[in-house]
Amino acid sequence: MKNWYKLRGVAYSTNFNFFYHNQIRIDKSGSNYKFYSSLEDKLFLEKNSTFNDGTYSETEIKITCRFIHANLLGGEFGDGILTD
Repeated sequence: MKNWYKLRGVAYSTNFNFFYHNQIRIDKSGSNYKFYSSLEDKLFLEKNSTFNDGTYSETEIKITCRFIHANLLGGEFGDGILTD
């Protein structure tokens, strides 16, 4: 099994839990959420909460991170290669 996806010289884990806990950073300002790579200067996604209190639950944040991870491994953020 390939464990890493190398993109722009940076190795992202193919394991979602490792990616979620170590390779993505989430910044919140009001109801605006920004999902960044914690390995490079890259904004993956910016999203506004539609909830009245302006927040997302931990489950909703994790679902968004799963979406980003799947898109990352699918080449949406650039062509990379799977490596061991």
